[in-house]
Amino acid sequence: MPRSKAHPKIRKVVLDVNILVSALFYPAGKPRHVWELAERRKIISVTCDQMIDKLLEVITRQKFDKYGLTLAEKIGFAARVRHFSSLVIVSENLQGITVDPEDDIVLECAMNGSAEYIITGDPHLRDVERYRKIEIVTVSKFLEVIRA
Repeated sequence: MPRSKAHPKIRKVVLDVNILVSALFYPAGKPRHVWELAERRKIISVTCDQMIDKLLEVITRQKFDKYGLTLAEKIGFAARVRHFSSLVIVSENLQGITVDPEDDIVLECAMNGSAEYIITGDPHLRDVERYRKIEIVTVSKFLEVIRA
């Protein structure tokens, strides 16, 4: 009798704002691949209002106008992230874990959403490496983990 294949575990992740920015402006890159996994529900994305607000603030900066996306496309991208993500409430009570207070919001989002991973390119956040049971990894490292 043939054995049934085990279903791969669906990972819960927080996609840091810098990963989402890269996913939007560099569609052939690894961050876009991870974003697409989340959009297709192959991984579970966890986010919060503060991170969506920060995403909108960053992607609408003038320096990103050179990529030729309209304001509507940028807002639509953020709306898609919000739509496919599990939205958690962050009280901003977690403080002083990282050098940058905005990174503490990412950690609290991951904690409140029971995420296993924070995927980031932020060196201050990556310096933490692990917070409680949450691993803080690069996109490349995360892709290695899910291929294993």
